[in-house]
Amino acid sequence: MAMPEVLTCFTERFFSRFLISAVIFWGLLCSSSYATEGPTPRVKNDENSFSSIKTETEITCDNSVQFRELFIPEIFELICSDLGSIKATEKILYSWRMDDSFESANTMTLDKDLSLSTASELPRGFPFEKSANFESDIPTEESNRKLAAALLWNVNSHFWSNKIIWSAISISFRDSDLPLRTLIGEIKRFYPKALTSQDTTEQFFREVVSFREPSALKDLAFLTFRFTGMTEDFLWLYSPAISAVRQLTGHNRSDSIFRSAVSLDDFFLWSGKNELLEPAISEIISALVPFASISASRLLVDEMGCYQSENQLPGSSQQRRADLRSYWENIAQTRNQLVPEGLVFVPRKLFRLDIIPKDPYSHYGRQVMYVDQDSQLPIFKVVYDQSGAHWKTVIQVNGLGKTEDLSYKSLVPVYTLVFDRLNKSAALIAYSNTRFCSSFDKLPFNPQDFSPAGLYPSSSEVEVQDMPQ
Repeated sequence: MAMPEVLTCFTERFFSRFLISAVIFWGLLCSSSYATEGPTPRVKNDENSFSSIKTETEITCDNSVQFRELFIPEIFELICSDLGSIKATEKILYSWRMDDSFESANTMTLDKDLSLSTASELPRGFPFEKSANFESDIPTEESNRKLAAALLWNVNSHFWSNKIIWSAISISFRDSDLPLRTLIGEIKRFYPKALTSQDTTEQFFREVVSFREPSALKDLAFLTFRFTGMTEDFLWLYSPAISAVRQLTGHNRSDSIFRSAVSLDDFFLWSGKNELLEPAISEIISALVPFASISASRLLVDEMGCYQSENQLPGSSQQRRADLRSYWENIAQTRNQLVPEGLVFVPRKLFRLDIIPKDPYSHYGRQVMYVDQDSQLPIFKVVYDQSGAHWKTVIQVNGLGKTEDLSYKSLVPVYTLVFDRLNKSAALIAYSNTRFCSSFDKLPFNPQDFSPAGLYPSSSEVEVQDMPQ
């Protein structure tokens, strides 16, 4: 065979095999669960889609197919595996609207990088007008980015508007290999610029998450300094095993807490750093979402001058904790269901946000978050790892608290449920005795306790270590 014919034959065979290999590779990539594309965008449901939902409708694995379109895909797939029987109803018995001063604040602007413009304080209320009329096709890419960033800051405003948040927490978690475990502790967070316009720290919030049970983890604690702008979080850990405080890196906030499905960024569902993310609104849908109750709760002022839901007073929370332990013991012996009794799913209109991290070291890759259009609260979060695999599905359950004269309203966090697909584990965070305080005057702690030295047990000598580089 002449040389030109040999080359022609070789070339034809090479490109033929190359094209076949490319087609096979592309097919595998598109069908793989590790592909970076999330669920296919769903057609927005209208009110008629929920005509099958009546008062006390029960949705189980057996009849779930007929309600499939009423759930976001990641929640529907949990019905037969984890959620079990779900109670749904047509509507809640109150309008989820904050008080007038909160709704109409709208006093802030965005910088070019979509962070909050430099401000001397964080006023109570939504910093941006709610995008309630954002019903048409997605606008230009730039205006979409601004709307999405404004929505994320509105989500954050629910927390900074309460200035100081102090809540007891229990984290019960299970996986396929180990028995049920429960951590008991508390979360404390305050926003310096919400407390005083004289703050010069440039800190967005300080947060301490600490544990007292089980005894092996007594005094285990995490401290976070979150700054405004692009500065990475500062994070410290007090370890009772080595009796020392060690500095970690900011992206360690997405690490698992004691091998559970929960990370620090999962508390209240959304505790991520907005400035290090690129959000975009991809659609508006209607879907069934969970509520703690179809009725609002009454906010009372306690002896420390803090607002507290009447459903979370000390007596009731102790009973609730006992019920929670009993509940977990029961499901450990029967089915692995996580939804606490009393929750009800109600049709709500949601923004879907696709969120990409700017931090290349973040353990969390792309996230998809669904935010309630009326309340501007996050309801569902779907987390992918850096390879594009679906890692977690997170569900937030809130209630609404309001004073008798309706002059003050606040979210009341009740539960966070975390389902870890990759590690086949799940966790339930229960919040109780939650207080919203406007000053430290009568509290048993002060801002100085939110420091690396403050993590250390008071009876011990303080030793602070840097994380090895």
